[in-house]
Amino acid sequence: MAELIAESVGELVDQGYREDISVMRGLEMRYLGQNYELELPVPFERFDATTTEALWQRFHEAHEARFGFAIPGEIIEIVTYTVTAVAPTPKPDAMPIPTGSAAPEPKSRRRVWFVDGAHEVPVFERASLCFGQTVLGPALIEEDASVTVLERGHRLRPDAAGHLLIDVVA
Repeated sequence: MAELIAESVGELVDQGYREDISVMRGLEMRYLGQNYELELPVPFERFDATTTEALWQRFHEAHEARFGFAIPGEIIEIVTYTVTAVAPTPKPDAMPIPTGSAAPEPKSRRRVWFVDGAHEVPVFERASLCFGQTVLGPALIEEDASVTVLERGHRLRPDAAGHLLIDVVA
């Protein structure tokens, strides 16, 4: 585990993090022959007779709590060693989107089927929407990776950071 820790911390140091790096260690374990594992945190840095015995006991207790039984004396397999290194970073500032008060212009119109039938609806480009604008459904909001569908009676308003806030107005 020491190598995994050194590699994980080294990655963060290479990225410029030097302070407050925390390391979490874990083991995915199971009884011999099982096909599901339990992940247990490892709160110590070195394996010795005392820490290993405590780990086995914690595994039996966790297995009992999770699956309703434990098999003390059964062989326990360690399937995976896990190490996670974390460095705190400052919260990024949200980039504000432009403000606009005029009604947004749809880029096109499209026939869309809803529960109550087909409707010709406006299609808006998400990137063109501004803080302060409102879109009433039915409508579509398109972007590269998704489409937001507004039903009749729904209202969409981008907030200052560009999040789409949808509420029911009807």
